[in-house]
Amino acid sequence: GAGLVTALSGDGVFPSAPPKDGRVLVIDRYPNAVLTWISPSDATTEQLSVATGFASNPQDAVEREGEWLVSRGATNPNAGREALDGGGDVLALVAGQPTARIDLNGRALAGFDPMPGALALVRPDTLLVGLAHLRRDFTHGAPGRTAVVDPGQRTVTAVLDLGPYTNCGGLTPLPSGEAVLVVCAGVFQEPPRDDHSALVRIDVTAAPRVAQTWPAKDLVGGAIGFGLEPLDDHTAIALVFGDLGAGTADRLVRVDLDAGTHTELGIDGPAFELGRPLWDAAAAVLLVPDGNAKSPKLRRYRFSSGAGAELLDTQVVTPVTGLPPRHLTRLGSAILTGPRRAL
Repeated sequence: GAGLVTALSGDGVFPSAPPKDGRVLVIDRYPNAVLTWISPSDATTEQLSVATGFASNPQDAVEREGEWLVSRGATNPNAGREALDGGGDVLALVAGQPTARIDLNGRALAGFDPMPGALALVRPDTLLVGLAHLRRDFTHGAPGRTAVVDPGQRTVTAVLDLGPYTNCGGLTPLPSGEAVLVVCAGVFQEPPRDDHSALVRIDVTAAPRVAQTWPAKDLVGGAIGFGLEPLDDHTAIALVFGDLGAGTADRLVRVDLDAGTHTELGIDGPAFELGRPLWDAAAAVLLVPDGNAKSPKLRRYRFSSGAGAELLDTQVVTPVTGLPPRHLTRLGSAILTGPRRAL
């Protein structure tokens, strides 16, 4: 319930959508498994543990009809010691208390965990859950999947198979609400990642279905990261992973979803240092967190009249001695940055 449970760790992220009440929600993933709501007006905080006896590794949280739904990425190998401690699920919280769980472990192949990640509530009775579907040690990936859940009935109504692509835990709704984009990032220990990486469009105008799949190596020339930011229903900014071993850089590209092509923006950085961008439509500015250990900053770009993007300025948002900026979220007309340790 209310009050402080623990100090924040170095693995905090923002949810896919900010809380409706104007507070800031920080999901402290591993090992704390704590949700922290912060009121900007008076800096008061409320924390709630979703551990239920183990490091459940929460990934995302959405509001629905007076409750919170939380995806928990870890499956508990010693379940049964306390209520709702299975993990690998979507946990329902009502009035600050865990009340039910939607188990996803039965949707994984033997030897793999479902590892639910991002959530997309497309209707009150339809929740999409991205399943990374990996070995518990993250070394191998089974075919990616998206679970379709009826949160009111606490049931899984369908599972969409995204194979042969793997690590498909990222979901991003398009602005119209008619479709959700799924990022399959591939598995780092199974190179080349771009062979197992893809962008998938799920149509949600009726029963969710896979409408289109773009292999990453054809679409953007590399493995797609989870930093996907739609500009509209036809265009998105995608993060393409760099590779430390090969010495290639992270880069941001503009993807044309109608043509299935990309445009290089000239925005790059060392591998695994760029975070998920955020498009500020009101200012027509693209914000890019840069987690460089020696010079952490927030970059601001405006799209140029040509194909690329023009750097407007950079802003120091965290000290060099602190955690680098990785995530951005909206707070009314303001933008917040979130530090997190690098993967």
